[in-house]
Amino acid sequence: MYSLKTPSLVYVQSAKMAYNLAHEYMDYLKSKESKPICGNEIPLIGWIENTISRKWEMKDILSYRIGIHNGDFPRHMTINQLEYFEKELLDVLFVTTSLIEGVNTSAKNVLIYSKKKGNNNLDYFDYQNIKGRAGRMGKHYTGRIYNFETPPEKEEFILDVPFIDQEKVSDEVLLNLKDNDINKENKKRVQEIKKNLPSELVDIFKDNAFSIKKQKELYYYLLENISGYENDLFWENSIPTYDELRKTLFVVYKNLENSNKSEKYINSLSVKCLKIINDVPLSQIIRNEYDYYKKTKKYKNEITCLDNAILHIFRFLKRESGYKIPKYLMILQSILNYISKTKKYSNVDYTYFSTLLESEKVNENLMFLIDYGIPTSTLKKIQKNISIELKRKEEIIERIQKIVKSHNNDLTKYEEILLNKI
Repeated sequence: MYSLKTPSLVYVQSAKMAYNLAHEYMDYLKSKESKPICGNEIPLIGWIENTISRKWEMKDILSYRIGIHNGDFPRHMTINQLEYFEKELLDVLFVTTSLIEGVNTSAKNVLIYSKKKGNNNLDYFDYQNIKGRAGRMGKHYTGRIYNFETPPEKEEFILDVPFIDQEKVSDEVLLNLKDNDINKENKKRVQEIKKNLPSELVDIFKDNAFSIKKQKELYYYLLENISGYENDLFWENSIPTYDELRKTLFVVYKNLENSNKSEKYINSLSVKCLKIINDVPLSQIIRNEYDYYKKTKKYKNEITCLDNAILHIFRFLKRESGYKIPKYLMILQSILNYISKTKKYSNVDYTYFSTLLESEKVNENLMFLIDYGIPTSTLKKIQKNISIELKRKEEIIERIQKIVKSHNNDLTKYEEILLNKI
């Protein structure tokens, strides 16, 4: 890459590999006595120092014109690294398949370092998609491909439409097909799925859009054990105590996940969820995770310890608190409230907590700005100066422009640039 002298995309199989190789390439450039660029050229560096950690080496990686595009990073980090790459502020971008999922970018050189996509082999379709990033009309008229592994062989693709081909259709899709559209063999499957289940509960399972098998397991588990959880699942307030939350999460993870999570893991999830609800800054949440790793000696040195703490919190925010936990709580709520009709329990309502958790306590009227690539940490800075009564996008954007122009807005240069782009 060092000798290519033109923008290069490097495809690797996982987020962890992307980060490790980017770090190794930075160390190589340092050995060549290459000089980092000024942080002002890449404002994201300032945001990392201000919001994440001054010690995170991602800011050093960026300063050596190296970027990383993977699904673990917050949306704004990947969006803006792509922009820096297009402007040739970054020479190299280490990418996973997150790049080919609806993102349009190109490079003079594409280096396909891995033949895998996660734990699976890269298929011909994805390979061609990655390969197609080399050279685009109007940008680079020709492109070069460098394969580090034998490319996958060309294969024929078959589009499987459940309505037509029901051989491998899932229970969830099958239940949502009209009776007249289900073939004879699968009608027996439907009968087996619905066996001993009231029609109202079947409708609840369908609406939840989740594994029917897992929902049934949760339902039968609750029927058998609900009396033992009476003081835990039926929260006294809309925000649970630590004990209420960890016992609730234990129930949903035990029944809705394929593998049993340890008690320590559930306890850790609960602590982090409540930190978000209590507005603990992101840098502090990361610091707490780092301190835990350091105390337990989970990683060999401080740099690795901090890297993993940051990436773990990013994954937690995106996968767990940002999606999975709110989803699981809504499934639990629907099934518990169904059971309560016959078991004489009061209804539960996890909606308020789930909404706060999923949005990281960003006000509902500002949530559309996340799609513009604005960090939630930025939105929490400005929302105190934006009335929740403001509903129209135009009014909100006008108010934001006034905040950005003020001298005491507490925003980094990076955040001001993002807000000015809206």
